[in-house]
Amino acid sequence: MTGHIKRSVLTVVLCGLCLPIASCGDKGPTDSHSQVPARVTVTPSQLNLKVGDTAEPTVTVRDQDNARITNPILSWSISAPQVVSVNSQGVITALSAGGAVVTVMSGSASAVIRVNVRPVSKDEAALAAFYEAMGGSRWSNNENWLSSRPVGDWYGVTVNAEGRVVELVLDRNGLRGVLPPELGDLDELQRLELWDIGIKGEIPDELGRLDQLRTLIITMSTVSGNIPSSLGELRNLTTLYLPGNQLTGEIPSTLGNLSNLYYLVLSNNRLSGEIPRSMGNFGRLNWLRLNHNQLSGAIPASLGGLPGLETLDLSHNSLSGSIPPELGNLSNLTFLHLGNNGLQGQIPPQLGALRALERAFLSSNLLSGPVPPGLGGMTSLWQLDLSNNTQLAGPLPIELVNLTNLRALWLTGTGLCAPLAPDFQAWLARVDQGAGLQGVVNCLTN
Repeated sequence: MTGHIKRSVLTVVLCGLCLPIASCGDKGPTDSHSQVPARVTVTPSQLNLKVGDTAEPTVTVRDQDNARITNPILSWSISAPQVVSVNSQGVITALSAGGAVVTVMSGSASAVIRVNVRPVSKDEAALAAFYEAMGGSRWSNNENWLSSRPVGDWYGVTVNAEGRVVELVLDRNGLRGVLPPELGDLDELQRLELWDIGIKGEIPDELGRLDQLRTLIITMSTVSGNIPSSLGELRNLTTLYLPGNQLTGEIPSTLGNLSNLYYLVLSNNRLSGEIPRSMGNFGRLNWLRLNHNQLSGAIPASLGGLPGLETLDLSHNSLSGSIPPELGNLSNLTFLHLGNNGLQGQIPPQLGALRALERAFLSSNLLSGPVPPGLGGMTSLWQLDLSNNTQLAGPLPIELVNLTNLRALWLTGTGLCAPLAPDFQAWLARVDQGAGLQGVVNCLTN
């Protein structure tokens, strides 16, 4: 019994001596100044970076009792300092393409990180410049941008089989800034589509280097300045869509070089000067919308040489001169809007050859004389607006009864009148059942 008591007392005394360091049997963290590093681990142990990337691995140091050492003293070494660097906080920066081994030491213990660095492609560099210039950190969606993920995984970016960027489409994504010239380095780009209110500054001349580009859309923004003449070098372009901006200056005549163009929409800008005659070179053009600008001068007769044209809108400008009779050659035209200009002279009878035309708006001009009988040939027409041409006068031609699809006839602000002939009056009654008649009055006599 006496021996047992002595052993118990000895145990209590020893435990008392242990208290300043740890409770008896406890192998948790201790004073780091008295711990000896025995093992270093690092996570991740392998890094795949591209030039310019940074990474900060997690380093853990433990002593011989497997207790974690807090705030350990670390030292770093690099096998290839031209490939990566590391600062005192352990942040690794990729400097150039290649491989390197980064060693982290604490006392005599160490661990290694194997780093592979790939070069930044020209496309990645261009997209990075775009991201920085357009406030990418504040975009609605910037998933994977500037990450180590392939650029084909970046939101709004599409690549081809070789990994080259072929599409950049960002629609209402919170873009804010000036388009950078580096966009011109995306030399395999086929589609650039940017719909956002925060784009400002000028369209970079460098976009003219994108000789694979087929679609260029920049709209609903505050892009200003001239349309770069370099865009005339985009021989593969099929869609040039720049409406709703603040573009100024003249339409460059070089756009006439775009022989593959299908859609040309420059409406709702501040463009001035004359419509270039070179636009008659658009052999495949389907849509031409230049409305709501400050264009002046005559309508080029060369526009009559666009056999595929279906939509022609030159309204709300300051155009003058007469309506070119050559427009009657546009056999596929379905929409014609020349309203709200200063056009003069008589309506050309050649327009009657537009048998596919469905809507014709010639209102608010200075047109004069009678309506030519030839307009009765526009047999697909269902809207005809001649209003607010105070010098148009005389009875409507009886040939208009051939317009059996017409559902709207607007003559307010003209001196035109409807013949009293029964056939004509019956035709008017049918028109009135559609969108109706405005400003139509009967002639006093036949």
